[in-house]
Amino acid sequence: MKGAMTLVLFLILSGCVTAAPQSIGLDTYMVETMGTNMTVQPALDKATAFCAKQSKKVLLLTTNKAGVLLGANTSITFMCLDPDDPRYTTPVKHKE
Repeated sequence: MKGAMTLVLFLILSGCVTAAPQSIGLDTYMVETMGTNMTVQPALDKATAFCAKQSKKVLLLTTNKAGVLLGANTSITFMCLDPDDPRYTTPVKHKE
């Protein structure tokens, strides 16, 4: 038990723990990372590799960052799309 707790603490403090992408809809996935920084890059790297295994490209939909005890939690929602899919376009920033 003590060894497992040490391992979890080490992973959190040493950088990043990334969960596998989870399907949340048609071609749409979510991935979360926990670590010591609040960048989206580790989650985006995971998403890119996941889509590449399907010969598809990542279309980032949302990002969410939150600080937690001993680190940060970042999640992204993304789609895996064929390069010629009409939904795979340059993102347009909408005014709120």
